[in-house]
Amino acid sequence: MEFIALTVTSAFLIYFYAALFASFYRHFFCNDGSRRTNDPPNDVIEPSSVEYEKQFRSLYRVPSSDAAAEIRAASNSASKPDALQVGRFDSPARLRIYDRINDVRESPVEPEFSKDAWDPWFPANEYRLPVEATLEIEYTDIEDQFTSRRITTQYIGTPSEKMVSAYCHLRRANRSFRNERIEGAVDCVSGEVIDDVWEWLYKKHAESVEATVRQMIEKEKAIALALHFVARANGVFSAKKKAVVAAALRAISRDERIDDDYATRFVDSVKLPTIIDYRRALKTIAKGDVYKRLVIAKCIEQMIATRKRPNAIETMAVEEMVKTIGAKPKGKS
Repeated sequence: MEFIALTVTSAFLIYFYAALFASFYRHFFCNDGSRRTNDPPNDVIEPSSVEYEKQFRSLYRVPSSDAAAEIRAASNSASKPDALQVGRFDSPARLRIYDRINDVRESPVEPEFSKDAWDPWFPANEYRLPVEATLEIEYTDIEDQFTSRRITTQYIGTPSEKMVSAYCHLRRANRSFRNERIEGAVDCVSGEVIDDVWEWLYKKHAESVEATVRQMIEKEKAIALALHFVARANGVFSAKKKAVVAAALRAISRDERIDDDYATRFVDSVKLPTIIDYRRALKTIAKGDVYKRLVIAKCIEQMIATRKRPNAIETMAVEEMVKTIGAKPKGKS
């Protein structure tokens, strides 16, 4: 019995080590481009090339349905490894896709941004002056390439940096233009010939409601703090409150173009204030113009009146307003 057990054990160990050796041999010595022992025979139908293309698209994360465009986009990306060269695909389907990629690489598409020697310009929000206009311009870039193009302006720089950011209809992309390189321009709406594009756009911006709100945000921070505190005293800046704030801002600025959206933008220009910030803002308002003081007092009163049951914070806000500014709500003695 002992002899039989020893024979079985020896046979098992021999089979195990033989299988292990064969596995290592196939892994390290059969990866030279020839068919592996576990490859399907020639009479087995392989998956279609469409399935391999799906794997290719998944590898490069290109979701488009146009296979040629997907392969072109993937092949132009120098930072990504070539999946076909590292053996991620097998068989004739791999070779067909590889041939298609080589065909694309022989005639690469020129990237859009390389068609212009343009000046990238991405200023912070406080240095952007929003203004919209559609112009036909003649422009010479830093490499002295002359082009005529239509642009729709988005914003301009401050007087210290006369730049124009716009959507370029020629390149179908956003571009920034230096004012001194714009050799000529025409307003597509009025037909006006523009000598200095930046000056023309700056004047247009100064006459816009954007400029009005921007100036109020810069100069009336105390008003913004006070209105923000009351507007969200119950956690919700409702449509009725927005209408009240918009009416107050129109009265202060004398600009009837201010609507609820601009009122929201004005209020949200400051972070949600604390009760201490609210009291300090009321003291600043009390020291300022009498007309503004009365308008803000009425605005606070009307915002609270939009609520049927004011909470404790809203009641306190009115009491602080009466004590600091001096205006009394209607019906109070």
